[in-house]
Amino acid sequence: MEDKIIRMPEVMAKVGLRKSAVYNMIKRGEFPAQIRLGENSVGWIEADVDEWVRVRGEIGRDRGNESLARIIRMPMDGEVLNPGELALITGRQDMPSQAKWLVSHGWVFHHNDEGRLIVGRLYSRLKLCGIDLPGMVAKSNRVPGR
Repeated sequence: MEDKIIRMPEVMAKVGLRKSAVYNMIKRGEFPAQIRLGENSVGWIEADVDEWVRVRGEIGRDRGNESLARIIRMPMDGEVLNPGELALITGRQDMPSQAKWLVSHGWVFHHNDEGRLIVGRLYSRLKLCGIDLPGMVAKSNRVPGR
């Protein structure tokens, strides 16, 4: 199944936010990043926007621990983001640029022995929903003990 790409008017209709709010949330790492479609055009993968809306709705309906429990229980495809997902979130294709974006947006990540960026899938899901867990994640972007 091919992912459907949607443009800004449809994104705004789905999320109920203005264009400037969407872009501000992307800058803060709280909304799925756009993908470049051409020299002057961008779009979003509809499934990513729909997932953001769904998770955001879960949080809005229940602000207590049950919402967090639901997010934690949602199915995940592995424990860490793959390179394509990192590129989608950051809007950058190369690892140095991705790392710079993650640092500038306050994301915690690690490098493995091969230099690959390691970002936890659950952490990413929470971060994209606007949930920050200060004090619950490592303070450094380095793997402990290395």
